[in-house]
Parts: sequence; structure tokens; C-alpha cells
Amino acid sequence: MRITRREWFGAAAAAAVLRAKPLGLPIGCQTYPVRADINKDLPGTLATLRSAGFETIELCSPHS
Repeated sequence: MRITRREWFGAAAAAAVLRAKPLGLPIGCQTYPVRADINKDLPGTLATLRSAGFETIELCSPHS
């Protein structure tokens, strides 16, 4: 049986999605790693995170 590279990557990606949420909880991200982007463009940064597959965002407070 032969499988193309495209088929193999498609199957691997599908399997990764199934393993990404083993507890059924939404995938989230903290804002700290993207703080510089948030300072420039909050709506755009949130849209980018959403397109990357993040479903929840945990806000981090800046230093006082």
C-alpha cells in the first residue's frame, strides 16, 4: 500500500487534533507571550490567536 506525502500529513494532522483535547477542555493561551503584539493591535492579535486554534484567552496583568 502506497500513501502520498499529502495523505500522510493529512492523517497526521487529523490525529494531532484528536489528541489535542484529551480532556475535552478548550485550548487556551495566555496573553503574556504576545504582549508586544497586543500593545500594537489587540483585535488583530486576538484574531490571529483564534485562527491558530486557541479558543480561550487568559489575560495577564501588567507590572505596576
